[in-house]
Amino acid sequence: MGLSFGNIKIPWPFVMVTFVVSIASVIGISSLFSEGDQDPYLLGDSLYRGAILDRAGTVLAISQKSISAFVRPSILSGRSEWIPEVSKILGLNPEDLKDQLRDTEGLVWLKDDLSTKEYMELRDRHLDGIETIERYRRVYPYGVLASPVLGFVGHDGRGLEGIECAYDRLLSQSDPHRSGQGQELTISIERGIQLSAERELLREINRLKANRGCFVIMDIRDGEILAMASRPSWDPRRFWKIPTVDIVNYSLQDNVDPAVLIPVLGWIPAKSASGPESHSQSETPEWIWKATGDGVVLWGPWAEVDPVYCADISTRLWDLGFGQLTGIDLPGEHQGGLPSSFSGPGGHVSYRGIRANSIQILRAFSALITGTRLVRPHLALRGPKGLSSGLKTQSQAEIPWLTEGQAMKLRKRLAAWRGPSLASIVWDTSNRGVASVRSLAQVMALGFWPPGSPKVSYIFLLEGVRKDPRDYRGILGRPLRVAREAAQLPM
Repeated sequence: MGLSFGNIKIPWPFVMVTFVVSIASVIGISSLFSEGDQDPYLLGDSLYRGAILDRAGTVLAISQKSISAFVRPSILSGRSEWIPEVSKILGLNPEDLKDQLRDTEGLVWLKDDLSTKEYMELRDRHLDGIETIERYRRVYPYGVLASPVLGFVGHDGRGLEGIECAYDRLLSQSDPHRSGQGQELTISIERGIQLSAERELLREINRLKANRGCFVIMDIRDGEILAMASRPSWDPRRFWKIPTVDIVNYSLQDNVDPAVLIPVLGWIPAKSASGPESHSQSETPEWIWKATGDGVVLWGPWAEVDPVYCADISTRLWDLGFGQLTGIDLPGEHQGGLPSSFSGPGGHVSYRGIRANSIQILRAFSALITGTRLVRPHLALRGPKGLSSGLKTQSQAEIPWLTEGQAMKLRKRLAAWRGPSLASIVWDTSNRGVASVRSLAQVMALGFWPPGSPKVSYIFLLEGVRKDPRDYRGILGRPLRVAREAAQLPM
């Protein structure tokens, strides 16, 4: 349940908080600083920041007026009789407040987000040196949901990570020399699908005893990101408590081995060849786990295909966007890289050493089964001046050696109804593919839905896996359920 304003949906708990603060704003709550004695910590950017909405209009981030109280010790110097009374009003520990006043000569911050009752009682005491200030703060109604996508803002109201950072100018204000409201931004994820993706990712992390992972679902036709789950996650309201190294969107990290795509490239012949029919294949492909002998096990319909065969692999990987940024509208994307040589013993291709991020792999996989172009993955949908239309038309790179006919045959070959089209387990090469407590693995699954005419594609990645997924029946099939939900969204 919630309240709607046009296409904006706000949950009831958030409505009630906003309503209380709005009443406080109307009755004239703050004694604002004069221009000459403003404190840098308190000032920040108090302008309204535009809301971030999901594709259905649900509020994911919004600016809310907040009342904060502080004290000027210089005015109250030598007086302490106010401390017990103010501490009781604001719910503070009087001894802690005394220590704080003793240790500083500047302004002392008392409390953020005063309730209407707290403000009224504090105002009625008429204590010189104790003041309140009204400013905007960023609120995330769904807490940690999609935090690696949304990011967060600093004390000055500026975006520091995620969408908040990528579209900081749009969300804050277009003209920094003129006061006014920031602009609203609608992004492509859908709250329900995002929640399902995050739950599924957490479930499989716990089940396979993994360290971290990501789960991304994309509109296969134009690159709109419908869900992007990444764990570990964080609370955007308390980001400063998280070590910087843990504030990571794993979808953008380039430590992924794209070994799972090598058989696909080997199955598609060069243009001069007669077509995929030149490979031996059964009418009804059988999905199997197949070891390559280098700490890699692949899942797919490759019973008759050499999983390490591929001609011109370096060119093909480059044409598929590896070693290049996808251009996704999030900060921090890693570029990845291709090794200088792919030659292996016996003429086989040694593909270990390729570094890619999950978005690169998902984009390449999507291009292979849809036709001859690479889309640009993106999150922004609606903003001023047709923001989304520009994103959809950028980076539509052609793949010269792939025809629509080949893509259709490959799509038919990879169509799966109960699980992923492709999957891989990549162990530390020092252990030669032997799964043990000391041998952590990287597990990845790729798929699309519906099988006949795909609307969405997905990548599911786990890192630091301690359990062998082959011991768990159907474990890599569950992400497909979320992808099916996503395929039903209006697009």
